[in-house]
Amino acid sequence: MVWPSGYRVQERKRVGVSRGLMMLCDICYAQVIADKLTDEKNFVADADTLFDTICCGCTDINRPLMNNMAGSRWVMVKRGREAGMANGNND
Repeated sequence: MVWPSGYRVQERKRVGVSRGLMMLCDICYAQVIADKLTDEKNFVADADTLFDTICCGCTDINRPLMNNMAGSRWVMVKRGREAGMANGNND
């Protein structure tokens, strides 16, 4: 494919999270680094703060990864509730 003259392809920066790599725009990446959310290996341990920091465009691009991460938490909560119900705790 030939790109039109003057067309600039935006490179995405990446940070690691528990389920893979998140692609961020330059502005979000700079904000994540400024807030010191990453460690020396560019890994973000606090994904919830990362999700609150990134823009709508980065959220849209990373939606499948974010849903995967949220789904794994939901399954753990659901399993915990089922275990509590099995013990007679029906809260």
